Amino acid sequence: MKKKMKILMVVSGLICLASAVLAGTGIIDQIVMVAALIIFFPLFVVSTFLTWKASDREGDYPFIGY
Repeated sequence: MKKKMKILMVVSGLICLASAVLAGTGIIDQIVMVAALIIFFPLFVVSTFLTWKASDREGDYPFIGY
């Protein structure tokens, strides 16, 4: 599971970064960037915290907040 979370974290992070760069250069509209960030940024955050939780040293979830 940790490998899947790392892959999801990297892919969603790269999509967020690419959409911001492409919108900054004017290749895509900002509404497309906003849509990509709304979809992929929460995936990035959740997969990051699940990757941290997947270690064998600690059995508790890190604080994510609401």
